Amino acid sequence: MCNVVWILSCCFRGSCRLCCSGVPACTTSLSARITYLVYLVIGIIVTCIFMAPAVTESLSKFESFCKSASLYIPTQPVSKCNDITAGVKNVVGFPAVYRMCFGMSLFFFGFVILMIKVKSSNDYRAYIQNGFWFFKFIILVGLIVGSFFIHAPNFEFGFMIIGAIGSFLFYIIQMVLIVDFAYGWTINWVQRYENTDQKFWFYGIIAFSFLFYFMFIGVCVVLFIFYAAGDCDLHKFFISFNLILCVIVSVISVLPKVKKYNPHSGLLQSSVVSLYTMYITWTSMASSPTCNPLSKCLQMPDGSNSTTVNLETCTFETFSYDVIVPLVILLFCILYAGISDASSDAIDTVRGISTRADAVVSDSEQTKDSEKGGQKVVDDEKEGCKYNYSFFHFMFLLSVLFLMMTLTHWFTPNAPSMHTVPAVWVKIASSWMNLLIYLWILLAPIILRNREFT
Repeated sequence: MCNVVWILSCCFRGSCRLCCSGVPACTTSLSARITYLVYLVIGIIVTCIFMAPAVTESLSKFESFCKSASLYIPTQPVSKCNDITAGVKNVVGFPAVYRMCFGMSLFFFGFVILMIKVKSSNDYRAYIQNGFWFFKFIILVGLIVGSFFIHAPNFEFGFMIIGAIGSFLFYIIQMVLIVDFAYGWTINWVQRYENTDQKFWFYGIIAFSFLFYFMFIGVCVVLFIFYAAGDCDLHKFFISFNLILCVIVSVISVLPKVKKYNPHSGLLQSSVVSLYTMYITWTSMASSPTCNPLSKCLQMPDGSNSTTVNLETCTFETFSYDVIVPLVILLFCILYAGISDASSDAIDTVRGISTRADAVVSDSEQTKDSEKGGQKVVDDEKEGCKYNYSFFHFMFLLSVLFLMMTLTHWFTPNAPSMHTVPAVWVKIASSWMNLLIYLWILLAPIILRNREFT
């Protein structure tokens, strides 16, 4: 237990001086983002644990969870835990996931509001952003624990609506972060090629571009085979339409006029966007109650737009492919947002402004701002924040909502049946919105010529 406390103490600014004096100097902006990232990753791990079979078995013994879980399967109401059915037991972890994510959402939403228009570390709110880690951790735990005492009958349904909206926005944020990563990747390798005159970097960009396009084509083929066979006309439209749109944006990205005003655009970014678009298309069809090879529990009656659960043949998989893949991409995006300036770059990318710049801290600043008796933490935000505090927490808020919807398979509580059709359209609409945003990134330098793009 002492070892655990010792490790956790390194996450808190006040006690890190005791155990981290040998750690190299870092900036305030980076250390703060990493600490919030640690909070979020711990929350994600604990939330996933609530969906583990052994944990759901334990939760099924509590009356409050039994009754809340039965709301997901209204055809099998539960009055006592002894009456719990196999179908209800499968989703008994859903109420815990909702409450866990509700507590984390309140934490990050509070910082979204509190940190609006913080310009530099001279603002007193910056001290809250970059310090008081122990107290903030206690507040986070308190909000999560308090959420488990919520017994409002419509809590899950109301928070599910908020989660669906947040997930739609997070799909867009994910795409912007991925494009930001692809642009940074391209710029870095092009600079290496120009500085060293080694063709390895140039051929590397071409190789990865072709690799991603081959993966994109492969995913399209797989989706046509498994999700668009027979009379699955809607799925055929989704795949074909998004395939055509991806080809269009790929061609636009290499047009001479686009390259003139946006020299860093190219096939590498377009291949990443195309692959990500087809991934969202897959998740959309994976939520569909029809023409879905992953749907073993759900059935759609003829002439109905909703699904029901077949409790006799149900083989519900908590961590199926349509859950694991989104979780992996979620972790990649929040890690990238936590260790880079992506939270700032993402806003500028959407606005059509590119302000990518690496923060350089001089030796004199390190000596001046280093903490005594511990790790040197350099205040690099006296003249201006290195990232947008409020938007950073907004990204983490959306990631929590996305986590909640993913782990609960977008199921709708308190409804006559388990609707998944809305999830299909939310996801497919986000794929179209993502392509529009990427198209804007390509064309913005041409349309807004009076702005400087670097």
